[in-house]
Amino acid sequence: RGGMHYRVECTTTAADGAPIVIEVHPEWSPRGAKHFIELVEDAFFDNSPLFRVVPNFLVQFGISLNRAKQDYWYAPIGDDPKVELGGFKRGMVSYAGYGQNSRSTQLFIAYADSHSLGTQPWETPIGRVTSGMDVVDRFYSGYGDVAPFNQRGADQQRIQQAGGAEYLRDNFPEMDYIKQCRVVWSGELKDEV
Repeated sequence: RGGMHYRVECTTTAADGAPIVIEVHPEWSPRGAKHFIELVEDAFFDNSPLFRVVPNFLVQFGISLNRAKQDYWYAPIGDDPKVELGGFKRGMVSYAGYGQNSRSTQLFIAYADSHSLGTQPWETPIGRVTSGMDVVDRFYSGYGDVAPFNQRGADQQRIQQAGGAEYLRDNFPEMDYIKQCRVVWSGELKDEV
């Protein structure tokens, strides 16, 4: 549909740095999309871990190892009204949260179509991966879900504390990271999405 849209390109440590392209749809989640673009423009996601990789479910990211950036952007934003998109599809990108109006910096990409994702007020998709899902599929998943759901998984609280980078390096040496995300295009989409 018409209106301003964005394409964000992210490179990661997976697949020899092949890019992932996320098409951001502000009409799906106006506050969430605006916040995501602000985070990208501030290089918030650069060198951040893909700390929750659960095959056939989701990959979660959005904890900056730059403490100043993490502290600056920590404040949550309000939820957006739900938009009917025909279900939560593979490649959709949404904020992770823990309750109403809890969206902050953590997002996830769906690995598969899901009836359980998108049911919470904070899980309004902000966009979708339009190129590079083959890269997303290659993220290291050997650590599985995060603690407390999996005692071998990364602990989000420990990642956010001082020494988070060392904690990850010492305990999760195979974990993949986002190297860099940048807005590579903005404009109006002419075709129906």
